[in-house]
Amino acid sequence: MPRYNQHSGSGTGTGNSEEYDDTTLKLQKYTTMRGTFDEVKLLNTDYGDRILAKFNNVSVLDGVVMQRDDKPGTWKVFGFGDLGFNVGDDGLVYESYDANTDEFNGEMSADEILSHPRVQGFSEGPFGSTGTLWYTPVGVVVEDGNDIAVNEDIIDTPNTTEVPIGSVAMFLANRSWVRTLLKLVTESGNSVIETTENDKGRTVPVTEDRGWLTIDEPSLREEIADRTIELFIIEESQTFEGDDEETTWSTPILLDSKTSERITIDNDAEESNDSDADESADAEPEKAAATDGGAAAAQPSGNQSSTSTAAPEPSTEPDGDDTEADADADGAVPEVLDDLIDYFARTEGEVTADEFREFAADEVDDPDAVDWDAAAAQVAESAE
Repeated sequence: MPRYNQHSGSGTGTGNSEEYDDTTLKLQKYTTMRGTFDEVKLLNTDYGDRILAKFNNVSVLDGVVMQRDDKPGTWKVFGFGDLGFNVGDDGLVYESYDANTDEFNGEMSADEILSHPRVQGFSEGPFGSTGTLWYTPVGVVVEDGNDIAVNEDIIDTPNTTEVPIGSVAMFLANRSWVRTLLKLVTESGNSVIETTENDKGRTVPVTEDRGWLTIDEPSLREEIADRTIELFIIEESQTFEGDDEETTWSTPILLDSKTSERITIDNDAEESNDSDADESADAEPEKAAATDGGAAAAQPSGNQSSTSTAAPEPSTEPDGDDTEADADADGAVPEVLDDLIDYFARTEGEVTADEFREFAADEVDDPDAVDWDAAAAQVAESAE
């Protein structure tokens, strides 16, 4: 079973810099990298504040690795769906999917994917003045198939089923999944993200390109610095009653590579507002872009089989409740649910306690401790 089906909780890294010799890596959804964190650093660029995240001993465990033709030092990892292929429930890659029979057809090996015309001739864009970006395939790894193929003109044939890259730099803009990642790996935890008050009086993260961090020199948690981790980004979505569009949000998953245990926010971080909230609640659901193809969360035949060769643009709407906090005064409705309450108030107007729990139970550590009737009542009150 694909690892992406086993977790619930967009984006990609952006930017570049000539000051660093590491390979610049951009990670798309439904791909996996493994490596060791080296540092996180704030960069003030012409395009806004960016986070430089540096990793050592990086390998790609799942996905299609591409090298930009105009910038050979920039590599990007695409999901199989980004390239028009289909991923079955078994985690293998197929040429086609028959919706009438619910069957995947034409299982593909890593070598067949690497040599496929869509991979060999892949491009993105055009992107304004940048124009069309052309790529050369570096390697393909199908994790669940234990299968790999590489372009030996770029890298040597590896001894294991992973594409080795080495030292990597990721330049990350202010996105919801990036903010969650920083909370997971920095000493400051939740308090690393600058907040503001919205027009409804709620505390929300700053979503501008500048001034979105509270400190100029973020530092890694001690237990993260020497830890080999696996990082991937999943997309979660759901169509609500009375809504014609799916609501979609992205979540980074960070695992200990040795134990496969999920790494959570440091609850002991100084000035943290969060005592026990799960980091998966970082992103407010945002409307799916038209190019998403209506992807359903944790469903390989949907969210990895889009025929689009370019990732959808991030939503310009606020990213939501990055400010996970303790429960309110009576402990009945955690503040981590505020943005979901707001969403239901704006779209549904009302919701039953059971319906709310069914959707939001994964957003809290202890669903039984939440007063779901009170949460449903807050939806009705906010809708008035």
